[in-house]
Amino acid sequence: MRFRILGAVEVFDGSSWRAIGSAKQRALLASLLLNANQVVPAERLISDLWPDGPPASASGLLAGYVWRLRHALRDDGVLLTRAPGYQLAVPSGAMDVHYYETLVAQGRAASDLEEAVSAFTRALAVFRDVPYADVPLTPSVLAERARLEESQLSVVEARIGAEIKLDRHEALLPELKLLVSQFPLRERLHAHLMLVLYKCGHQADALGTYRDLRRLLVNELGIEPSKPLRDLQQRILQEDPSLLGPAPVRARPRTPPPRGLLIGRSREIAAVAGLLAAGQVCAVHGPVGVGKTALAAHAAFSVAAHFPVGVLHFSAAEALHSLPPGVLAVLDDVPDVGVVPAGVGVLVTSRGPVRGVPGRAHVHLGRLSGAAAAELLRAHVGDREGPAAEIARLCERLPLALRLAGDRLATRPDWSLADFAARLADPRRRLDLLSWQDTSVRDRLAGAWDGLATAERSALRLLGALDLPVVAADTIGALIGRSETEASLIAERLIDAGLLESVTIDRYRVPDLVRLFARERQEGDASAAISRVVEHYVALVDQRRSTADRRAWYRGELATLRSLGLHDRSDRLHRAVAHLLGGQQT
Repeated sequence: MRFRILGAVEVFDGSSWRAIGSAKQRALLASLLLNANQVVPAERLISDLWPDGPPASASGLLAGYVWRLRHALRDDGVLLTRAPGYQLAVPSGAMDVHYYETLVAQGRAASDLEEAVSAFTRALAVFRDVPYADVPLTPSVLAERARLEESQLSVVEARIGAEIKLDRHEALLPELKLLVSQFPLRERLHAHLMLVLYKCGHQADALGTYRDLRRLLVNELGIEPSKPLRDLQQRILQEDPSLLGPAPVRARPRTPPPRGLLIGRSREIAAVAGLLAAGQVCAVHGPVGVGKTALAAHAAFSVAAHFPVGVLHFSAAEALHSLPPGVLAVLDDVPDVGVVPAGVGVLVTSRGPVRGVPGRAHVHLGRLSGAAAAELLRAHVGDREGPAAEIARLCERLPLALRLAGDRLATRPDWSLADFAARLADPRRRLDLLSWQDTSVRDRLAGAWDGLATAERSALRLLGALDLPVVAADTIGALIGRSETEASLIAERLIDAGLLESVTIDRYRVPDLVRLFARERQEGDASAAISRVVEHYVALVDQRRSTADRRAWYRGELATLRSLGLHDRSDRLHRAVAHLLGGQQT
């Protein structure tokens, strides 16, 4: 059993982190965690649960909350009854605050500045929000929150101090200005800002920072700045050359920034960076062309400071075995990570979930929003007038397709966006147009196709011929002539290959570009399979005739019914629908 309190209070149940549902149970758990491994008297727990005065039945209610908390914790001796109250048994290292404090201690003890910065940065990343964010603010919670927030701020100051010594003063300036505005009485932050301004060549601004702090301290508290700060001001006035240092301490080579744009992915970048900073293996998965490799490169760059040895890219998990601690290994399109050496970070991309990576450490990458897709296209083609949103839609808001379309347009300034959109709308030309130099959407889809088994290839060919954007598991079963259970298994394997997308637990999206590709791989006549789907829908319509929701069902299935009607040579489907609606035409 593990616990997190640096943010909302959460419990790890062996497979995922989860919150405790009841506010009173969270308050009870918080009180026990604040006094982990100590017996907490029932009277104190009652006072924490009912700060405005307990009800007459408080003792019985407390016993009930304890019972329910044990059930929520799936208790196996964690929450103990010990006179005169209760005790929560929390092993060393079982709380996120333990990990945070270990990293802080490593940073303060480090003889190497890079190692100190890395440890401090990883420690700060453990905070998800204010401590005990979702529990009532009892005096003990407030005191512990204040202690941890003070510790957090002191670690920020220590990290900045180490980075100043690493001669990173210019990069620190925006962060320091923000921190000083947030904590206007914090002298150490002002000292850092004064020194950074001076090292950046802004002597007057450095002295102005001191004057502003002195005025605030005198007016608000009636005191002068501390002697270390006064001494720093004098050294800046005298232009003390030792402030610049005889020779700047150089950082180890930094990971070069990734090339290319990354638009609309800030949430996913933050999720990946948080997992890696917390020392977890992380996997990014999603459909073909969604931009997994680009996101992994940007995410790796964002956490490079946590891995002092560097960031290395591989195409096989076997390379992990020989890596030293302090490396972040980025594995592209790898299905299984195997055993990860201690101290090595791993970021994996894959079209489906990766073996060896816990489910909670998978970050799913979906299509861009409409606005982000149009922005990405505009970044390539500039301010040219035309239907950028329509081109983005035809590219299915996939970064790969958008980048290829943008590169092609960027080198064809005489092409209008409207003409390109009209040509892209032709399904016979679309895959040809979504290619540039040695990269194409067709080749990426072919890479996924090559990894399919015979049953999945056959099903995908038929889905291309059926040409429905969304299909249910029973529809796939009718199409391929198998049971719904078998169809679901095949569909799930196609999702893992990055060729289908899940809409609900039994409905699947077949992307336009995948359907176009599948039709190119067509073998034989698919009319018999499509006829099975038509007959399947005739049966579904007949089943709905006597149900109260038949019209709602019809409206939800209208697009599918109209598409299948084009394949219905017997006209049975049309007659069944007309009967369903009492003669209403479709």
